[in-house]
Amino acid sequence: MTRIGFTALALLLTIGNPSWAQFLRPIPLPRPVPVPRPPIHVPHVPVHAPHAQPSQANADSSDDSGLWTGAGSLALLFGGGYLGYRCWKRRTPAARIRITDIPPGDAPDAIRRAWIGLELPLADGQTVSKPIAVVGVLSNGEESTTGYAVSGKTAVELLTAHAPEAADWWRENADHVMTDGYQLVFPEYVCQRID
Repeated sequence: MTRIGFTALALLLTIGNPSWAQFLRPIPLPRPVPVPRPPIHVPHVPVHAPHAQPSQANADSSDDSGLWTGAGSLALLFGGGYLGYRCWKRRTPAARIRITDIPPGDAPDAIRRAWIGLELPLADGQTVSKPIAVVGVLSNGEESTTGYAVSGKTAVELLTAHAPEAADWWRENADHVMTDGYQLVFPEYVCQRID
């Protein structure tokens, strides 16, 4: 056989036959080693009947893990949120107004005159005067004015130190002003914004 023929035969056998690597055993890959997870501990607080005494076994096995129950965690979460809100609110003082003239209204003239000179914090969320629909504290007459709203309860409490007789009139004749959420409105022309 000639040299060209031998080379052609070798090429033919190499191209025509599958590679020897296809017949070898596959190399086994190592299996991943499982990593053990730490156990999860959920604190458990035994629940007792309302009038039952805790057993001696429960008394001996008590520890501090019951402090972090779900209810305790929720109370801590909401309590922290409330305290954060209160601190933020105190950090940003409410805008204030000073009463400079006799405000209109259903109260007697001497009672309305007692507001003059008093400084009052504005209601939550109010920073400027705005058009407000108002209702008379005694007559229930409706009208609209541009002014500032203040908490009725806070206003009467501050009036107590400034003019106790006038504050007593509000408590005796218009006690609904002292309920939470009730607002007194002072028109813009009888007060001055304090920055």
